[in-house]
Amino acid sequence: MVFLSRSPKEHHQIVLNPRQSHRSIESPIDHIPFRVESISALIGFNSALNQATNISIQTVSHDSAWSIYFRDPEGNRFEIFTDTPWYVNQPCKFDINLEQTDEALMQYTLDKIKNMAGFLAAEEWHTAHKVNMEH
Repeated sequence: MVFLSRSPKEHHQIVLNPRQSHRSIESPIDHIPFRVESISALIGFNSALNQATNISIQTVSHDSAWSIYFRDPEGNRFEIFTDTPWYVNQPCKFDINLEQTDEALMQYTLDKIKNMAGFLAAEEWHTAHKVNMEH
């Protein structure tokens, strides 16, 4: 997988996966992410997608983000996400429940990641990432 970004503030803005043999899709685009400003906004998208017919969704945390993944009718994969206040070494992925309170989701996530390798406040990671991109 290749994570691409033009911004030092973003881990990725598009993801390419040239080896998608497990899928019937021939496109190298794994997914296109869209950021929303808050957990509440993410929960709103989750509710709307759950009400739509024939849309399968997956709700996960990558520690640095809470995400919803789904495909459009043409099979393109999208991610709607909002940032968490943390970062750990990637890959990191675990299921989450977007039907719980914001506080419960934050506590659940922190409990899952606080002992993982690379655990940092997101701002510390952003500073280090920016320095790496400048070199």
